[in-house]
Amino acid sequence: MNVEEIRKDFPILLDKHNKEHKPMIYFDNACMSLKPECVISEMLRYYHEFSACGGRSIHYLSRRVSEEVEKAREEIASFFGCKDAREFVFVKNTTEAINLVSYGLNLKRGDVVLTSDKEHNSNLVPWQMLSKKKGIEHRIVPTRED
Repeated sequence: MNVEEIRKDFPILLDKHNKEHKPMIYFDNACMSLKPECVISEMLRYYHEFSACGGRSIHYLSRRVSEEVEKAREEIASFFGCKDAREFVFVKNTTEAINLVSYGLNLKRGDVVLTSDKEHNSNLVPWQMLSKKKGIEHRIVPTRED
């Protein structure tokens, strides 16, 4: 794997406005992931060709979106060697995903959830809220330098 070649796929990593002139390293993927050129191109295609909500209407554009989403789901499942494409659920971001999981677990008073002291808010706030609302125990585990 050639990291420099992969970096070339991400236009923002080629940013000429970086005053430090150092390669950017981006770890805030829980909020928003950087996108390679192929994803940006597909996003533009979506906006140009069929900007609509899939799975919610019967009109042509909505059907096209639904077809494209299912095609993408099949490709992802194939890439990961899955037996069933329905194993993949698309969500907007990590915050939405963790909220779905945290509230879907039906945790109750006395249940314990561990997180580290380095968590992104998307994996910290839902557990704090469940601690207040349902009385679960949220323990924060300190990380070590090593």
